[in-house]
Amino acid sequence: MNFFSPDTLELHNEDDQLEQQTALSYLKIQKDGDHWLVSETDDDGVAHPYHASLDGCDCEYFTTYHQPCRHMYRAAMKEGLFKVVRTRRSDKLIADFTKGYAEGWKFIVRPSNWQDLDILYTPRRKSKQVSYVWTQGKCYSFTSGSVFYDTMDAYTMPWGEALRHITCSLQIKESFPTEIVPQVSLENGILTNRTHYEYSIVKFDLYRPDAPKEHECLAGHYICHQDKFVELLKSGAFVDLEGNRHNFFEEV
Repeated sequence: MNFFSPDTLELHNEDDQLEQQTALSYLKIQKDGDHWLVSETDDDGVAHPYHASLDGCDCEYFTTYHQPCRHMYRAAMKEGLFKVVRTRRSDKLIADFTKGYAEGWKFIVRPSNWQDLDILYTPRRKSKQVSYVWTQGKCYSFTSGSVFYDTMDAYTMPWGEALRHITCSLQIKESFPTEIVPQVSLENGILTNRTHYEYSIVKFDLYRPDAPKEHECLAGHYICHQDKFVELLKSGAFVDLEGNRHNFFEEV
């Protein structure tokens, strides 16, 4: 049976199969007659070769479950019938942080928020040399308790003075991490494993100073997705979970 024909799409989206489709590029492969010789190295550095094809493999996983194993997926990749596409991280960050915060954004976002923005210190290989650089992804995941003000004065001035300059602030009350979800689909006739983001929700409160500028007062409760919260921090506007658009700098 050819496990990699277009009509096997549903099979490849099963959870067990998606697990078999990870880290395939680390498997060494070479042609061996009618089969492929696929070598997998264990934690002790010992290589274990398996004979794989589109129909089967002599590894324990296939002989037990009779479903495609990682060695078969590697063979299918070599034959151009299966591929894995991962979103590349960018060397260009989402904002200019040279001043210590995201320049031009409506709310103050600092390097301490980089993990929430999926800015990570990532290895890069060039000419066989590995170096680490800050890279940008899109797996935004803000956490409960984070507070964002619309002016740097809130971080540099005594609180009584800062209140005279604050228009509004945000406090995240509850949030859930964004999930990276792999899915296999047919792209130009090829079974393709491509990941996408399922952005979770962020529940947050809006605060504004009272008229005497002596205290911050609760001005509303809101819920949106993680990516929409990034838009809010950047522009002051966002679409909530029910599809309503808000602009906190026009609603003063």
